[in-house]
Amino acid sequence: MHNAEKLLKTVAETGVISLPQMKLVWEVLQEKMLDQMVNRGESVDLGFAELYPIPYRANWKNGLHDEFTKIGQDFNGKGHDACVEIAKDKGFWAEMSNTRLLAFKNHIYWSIEVVPKKQWWVNTVKLEMDKRSKMSASDYCRYVAKVVYKLKGKLLDVYRSFISQAAIPCGGIRNSRVAGGHFLVPFIRARQVSAKHPENRGPVDVVVNLRDALHANGGLDHKAGEVPRVLAVSDIRPD
Repeated sequence: MHNAEKLLKTVAETGVISLPQMKLVWEVLQEKMLDQMVNRGESVDLGFAELYPIPYRANWKNGLHDEFTKIGQDFNGKGHDACVEIAKDKGFWAEMSNTRLLAFKNHIYWSIEVVPKKQWWVNTVKLEMDKRSKMSASDYCRYVAKVVYKLKGKLLDVYRSFISQAAIPCGGIRNSRVAGGHFLVPFIRARQVSAKHPENRGPVDVVVNLRDALHANGGLDHKAGEVPRVLAVSDIRPD
């Protein structure tokens, strides 16, 4: 039985809703959640986790973490608004506009990020603490080994998805009067896309920051903390 089918059957067994009704609701929910993310660009809150549609490469977090290794300490214990101000002050906010983060090949590719919420951590931590309290250290070690072994097939599928997404190039921006201004191009070095996060230093006519290009076209004003770093020389002259 498919996992979704098992879930729907479990819900129906509560007596709140019949299985045929639950299947219909599930189909509508899937359709509306997909529409909310794809067509409206909004996240979907599942209660225990939130799904975010993003136009970045699969390894975008690694690239930002490598450059801002200590910003997590600044974020610790802070709310969203405070973290935004910290990100702007540290240059992180501007770097999020760097096209090296984009998944781009003729067009951007949207992926999904899953962010666990408090309900997830409370339940999973409680479960493992209970298990650990009832097992010896060696028994718990064997239990973890069995869990990983059982999940290997699914973990392989997750990794295959990551590799497939990591093979999508990042973006660069070119400027052409013929093309009517700035336009995105796939950034591929030495005819090869690497799963590693690229430094994205390329041809002299490529600028790798969306804010820089938009500012040059009059689309955005530079504000405090939002002046992007230009990582490659271009015919755009930042103020």
